[in-house]
Amino acid sequence: MPVVTVLMDTPALSGHGRLTKTLERLPGYNRDFMVHVESLPYDGADRTNAETRVRTEMMAGKGPDLFLCGSNFTGYWGDDFNSVPFFRFPQQAMNNQLLLPLDDYIENAGYMEWDKLLPVAMEAGRGKEGQMILPLAYSVGLAAFDKEAYTPPISLPCTWDEMLESNDPSILLAAGDTLAYVLGPIADYERDTLLLSEEEMLAYAKKQHAMWHPSSADEIESLPGQFFCQMSRTGLDPLPMGKNAPEYWMIPTYNRQGGITAWVSVYAAINRNARYPDQAFKIIDYLLGEAAQTRGPVYTELFEGYPVYMGLGSEEAPLDGRWYMNQGNFQEYQKIVSQINQVIFPGPLEKTLHLMGGAHLSEKQLEKNVHESYTLIQMMLAES
Repeated sequence: MPVVTVLMDTPALSGHGRLTKTLERLPGYNRDFMVHVESLPYDGADRTNAETRVRTEMMAGKGPDLFLCGSNFTGYWGDDFNSVPFFRFPQQAMNNQLLLPLDDYIENAGYMEWDKLLPVAMEAGRGKEGQMILPLAYSVGLAAFDKEAYTPPISLPCTWDEMLESNDPSILLAAGDTLAYVLGPIADYERDTLLLSEEEMLAYAKKQHAMWHPSSADEIESLPGQFFCQMSRTGLDPLPMGKNAPEYWMIPTYNRQGGITAWVSVYAAINRNARYPDQAFKIIDYLLGEAAQTRGPVYTELFEGYPVYMGLGSEEAPLDGRWYMNQGNFQEYQKIVSQINQVIFPGPLEKTLHLMGGAHLSEKQLEKNVHESYTLIQMMLAES
């Protein structure tokens, strides 16, 4: 019986249990094929050794069949956390022919409905040879405001610069979480070059630094909103958004083009050297189907972000078989989704942007940080 090897790089090291539980309803699982899951250690020497071994196997024409990778979990963004995702730059993995083109498989898929998967997210997984990465879930950052207590003073959607020009404290907080949302893709991974100059990066950093920042927790508490939220399967973390929740204005960090930058929080891909690519795709196919995206434990208990299957979370299509937004919030979130115009796989470059600034910095220190960050980003691209 074929044994499909799955490499998981997700926040929870016990993720293999959620995966196998999800696959229990997949026809053929444990009858026509089996699955062996390896979860990468979270950090430290164990992770480094495991990564080195897997990369060596791949260079020798072997390695796992299937990759399930999280690219946006909390540990990657801390100052003292040095690990990075297994695929530091997934776009390079596509360009370097490490992953299997999947167009022919997708045409004959049995579970996924391609036209119901968020198009802008799926497009992010296309390379020169076609679809090579399949996003499973995504995330957008935004602030939420009680509609009974607050009305945005500007017309939305807008550009990030227009958010700053509003001088409205709530809008400014919604605009200020991280420049990675504002700048969107910053690198050309085919040429390993940056898409903006150091002067441009400094200009954006200075604009962010000059924004209004509340000086105390009391000031934040007085605003009629929640900051800063990540859209997840159960609403705006940490803001509940079930059927009995108040109706909210949802204001994202608009990017410099006037749209929204979404982050792929978890994705799947098949090793170009896979021994069992057909069975590996069958797993991905099932994970992208409505049943798995709605009720699969790997989504409900492990993966971060919102499923790429569109329309989930309404009363007609509840998540987990029971959770849904009220009509007003569902319609508001659909507006947010329709404004997504850029999708990135967050990694070392975005982490560097995230850690670059800070309201406490002097202008001289900010300039120094931007210079060092820009140089570091250039080095990471050159060494990749």
